[in-house]
Amino acid sequence: MRWIVEALWLAAGAIAYATLGKEIALLGAVPILPLITIVRIAITSDELAGNLSGFGAGFLLDLFSLEWFGASMLVGSVVGYTLGVARKHLVIGNLATRGVVLLVSAEVFAIGIVLIKSARGAPGPEPFITAFASGVYTALVGVAWWFCVDLARGIFGWRGLWDGAR
Repeated sequence: MRWIVEALWLAAGAIAYATLGKEIALLGAVPILPLITIVRIAITSDELAGNLSGFGAGFLLDLFSLEWFGASMLVGSVVGYTLGVARKHLVIGNLATRGVVLLVSAEVFAIGIVLIKSARGAPGPEPFITAFASGVYTALVGVAWWFCVDLARGIFGWRGLWDGAR
């Protein structure tokens, strides 16, 4: 059951990113919404779950960008796997720690995509600036979302997002 819910979150994030990206963009920066779920899955499960979620979300993102098919799958898999390996050393009960982990992951993801796309030629500084801004924007949206979910969990007594297998 958990995997079905996780897959739905990844699909919803990828569809929202692809369809609403231009509407929610701030100065060209778009939050990488599926990455919020990739990070949560990877640091509450293991490296295999992180790798699969990164690959799955990357596949969905690549379906909306066929010109660079495979870039998001590769970078998403690397980010998810790395977080899955590092999860034993992270204190995920702290919202600030989760925010820093998401910020670093989002920066690696966004800049990794730009590096892959720039392999054909030097794109100039604009894509790197936008990628950096997208990483920051992703971290802010993710922390706000996780804060709201933690708040709702406290109010309604729901099972927490961070109660995954460790």
